[in-house]
Amino acid sequence: MKKTWFVLFCFTFLGSGMKAQTYTTKKVKSEKEKTISFPDRWSIRTNAIDWIATVPNIAVEFDISDSVYNRWSLGAGFKFNYIPCSTNFSSRFTYKLGEARLEARRYFRSYQMFPYRSKKSKKGNKGWWRAYYVGPYVGYSRYAVQFSEPSYQGTAISIGITGGYNIPLYETRHGGSVDLDLGLSVGALYLDQQKNKNGMNVIESRVLPYPMLTDLRIGFVYRWRSVRKKYVVLNEEKILERHTERLLKEKQRLEKKYQDSLRLDSVQRVKQEIRIKKQKK
Repeated sequence: MKKTWFVLFCFTFLGSGMKAQTYTTKKVKSEKEKTISFPDRWSIRTNAIDWIATVPNIAVEFDISDSVYNRWSLGAGFKFNYIPCSTNFSSRFTYKLGEARLEARRYFRSYQMFPYRSKKSKKGNKGWWRAYYVGPYVGYSRYAVQFSEPSYQGTAISIGITGGYNIPLYETRHGGSVDLDLGLSVGALYLDQQKNKNGMNVIESRVLPYPMLTDLRIGFVYRWRSVRKKYVVLNEEKILERHTERLLKEKQRLEKKYQDSLRLDSVQRVKQEIRIKKQKK
């Protein structure tokens, strides 16, 4: 009998120890997930369209915060096949470009746009694995272009908006991933160029009166942490706080509307009484 009680005591003790260990492991894991490691905040990308146009290019991107709630990143990109000394427009086709670009991106998921208004959740949304982004950019470029006459050579400054989305393609066993980047950039363009037609050079400096497509991307991104696992966690406290503020403002608006209606009713009632008294006289 004593042996039986001893065996039961051992099983109970071991079970409680395993539960405590599991709880501790989950707690440590949740604590680790509040931040992202420094390497996981980096990514390197390249644009396949520029490579097809014989323009080597590379860009780097870095998340501005290590918090899992962070949505913003900063990036810098470079394109270069422009060599001024070799630009003589001897051939009918010339496309040479050197560009440096800075941009900021804010990532979001479709189900995160209106978390308290939309009925769609992560599981109910078919495109939950897409990471959309939008943000400003600024770029400086030197170019020499000739498809037929005339030819153009000069510099350009562009400021505008970039947007698109990332799709996870392949994940390695070590956590790295290759993602697909689809997007474009549209903005205002300032040109300072030399136009050559029939041996005559014309210098032009102007701002184009319409927005221009300055970049078209079908790119590949290498991340040390897949985009499928980034920009996912919502800051529930901040969302609840904003939602509460909206409800309070709506309540104040309705109360003010109700008070205004009461005031208007009282004014109309007084006018009606005055009108009745005048009619009696």
